[in-house]
Amino acid sequence: MNMKKSVFYAVVFVALCAVLQGFFRFHFCYIEQLQIFLFDKDYLLNYLCVPAGTSRIVSDFLTQFYRFPFCGPVITAGLLTLITALTAAILKKVSGNDSFLVLSLLPAALSLTEVLNMDYNPSGIVAETLMLAAMLWLVRISTERKRFPASIAAVIAIYWLGGSVALILALSVLLWKMAENFREAVKYIAPLILVPVLAWGSTAAGLTPDFETTLLPDNYYCSDQAAMPGIRFLLWGCVPVVVLLGAILRGKERDSKVLKYSLLALQVCAVAGATVLALSTHDKSLYCFETADTFVRNNEWDNILTLYREKPEARTEVMISLVDLALAEKGVLADDLFKFTQYGSGAVVPDHELDNFTTSVGSEQYWSMGMAWLSRRMAFEQDMYASGIHNPRALQKLVKTNQIFGEYAVAEKYISLLEKCPAYRHWAKSQRQFLDDASVEADDELGNLRQCLPDTTFLGEMEGLDMDLRKVINSNPQHTQGIQYLQAIFLLDRNMQSLIAMLDEYYGTDAMTSLPVPVQEAVVLIADANNTPEILKKYPVESSVKKRYRAFNHMFQNGPSSPERLREVLRDNYSDTFWFYAFFMSEDENE
Repeated sequence: MNMKKSVFYAVVFVALCAVLQGFFRFHFCYIEQLQIFLFDKDYLLNYLCVPAGTSRIVSDFLTQFYRFPFCGPVITAGLLTLITALTAAILKKVSGNDSFLVLSLLPAALSLTEVLNMDYNPSGIVAETLMLAAMLWLVRISTERKRFPASIAAVIAIYWLGGSVALILALSVLLWKMAENFREAVKYIAPLILVPVLAWGSTAAGLTPDFETTLLPDNYYCSDQAAMPGIRFLLWGCVPVVVLLGAILRGKERDSKVLKYSLLALQVCAVAGATVLALSTHDKSLYCFETADTFVRNNEWDNILTLYREKPEARTEVMISLVDLALAEKGVLADDLFKFTQYGSGAVVPDHELDNFTTSVGSEQYWSMGMAWLSRRMAFEQDMYASGIHNPRALQKLVKTNQIFGEYAVAEKYISLLEKCPAYRHWAKSQRQFLDDASVEADDELGNLRQCLPDTTFLGEMEGLDMDLRKVINSNPQHTQGIQYLQAIFLLDRNMQSLIAMLDEYYGTDAMTSLPVPVQEAVVLIADANNTPEILKKYPVESSVKKRYRAFNHMFQNGPSSPERLREVLRDNYSDTFWFYAFFMSEDENE
């Protein structure tokens, strides 16, 4: 490799590292948890015995390190640079020169659409790399007598190692040979036909789920709706077209400087367009969730609140669930509830329409509430939705919840599993110290949550989430998140009867020594609406809250007659109050 190419690849690698680390680093932190690599015989055999299993093993091994700073962007940049280098080597061989060096960036640029897709398994990029390596081997074979049987062998090998990318390999070889000698190329239809035959055979043998998924790019996606069909097939068509273009234009660029520079300009435009396409298809709101989810894992609660305030695309119903979780962990959920746009109690009540999103958020919400029994259930469901065999984050939660319950044999089972994963081995070994009652009860986090367990075993949410929260509060009044969530649910549901019943039960106890301002706002509204001023003596409301309510009520009674105009006028000064939420929530939640 000459100095020019070395500098070119170095620049590509550094640029990719800078872009991926600067703008998408939290994406890699998120997708890391969706699969796991294990140094385990059963795990390895499970993948080695099926098509594309080898690329999955390599992918899982690399992906486990995404949880560490810089590793995800650096590893991905390395793979994309390798794809560029392989493409450049192929183009040089089929075109006879280095004039298509810029064009070699096109497959890597289009691969960004997959790399940045939450539902795309990184094994697809590994498979693409293997396929290009096989293509380079084939174009370097000097004699036709050796190349044809080698192409058959390469297609079979790549199908087994990488899956349906073998179809790209077979098509690329066919188009290349057609550009060189159409008559001799006819026999290369055989490797192309061989791929669907292999897909049919593996499906019939029960090694793959179905023929269509096995044969098409869907094989590398976790969801049928993960990407637009056009985007999925764009990369697949890119490599064969690039190879065909290189073969057709072999030696042509030397005929004219105009043609040479025109080809260079077209290459630059194609790569630039592909890069813009890849970056524009990335969902910003989903990236905000990935960012916030990483903050949750690292207990960076202030960063979640800052993200919500600074990024308009972060203001979604899913994100407000994480905002409320952050407020609860900071001990200010009831106090600061209406400083952020709320969408009803659904933001604080875990969603039971199960997928990786909801189970991940729900497990953390229940953990914060002190409900280890429901957090464990959600973690188990989260593990079931892993794109691989396990979700390591869910396994961590299952270790902790079973430690809290004193089910040490079960906890040790999950610890042993995580010890087989290099990236989690140290953490797993550290959890072995919590396999007895004394060590669990002495630990601040585990001991506190064990105290939240009810005296008797029961099925969570059979009587409603509010009753479960009461069990937590009664068992451990010092776990303040329990009473905070209970207050938030009643406020967001505008359930004043239950709110007053809660105050009757808990105000003045260790669980509730003072009234958060939104609760005071609810109390003064109840007193005014029901003409029961005596309630203000029972539950003291600050004079500043009373004064502000009088101003709000005056503006509400004497403001613009148009509901929309009245809402806008009151929003300026009272959007952070329970009163504004109580009267205008139905309009706000649809924004």
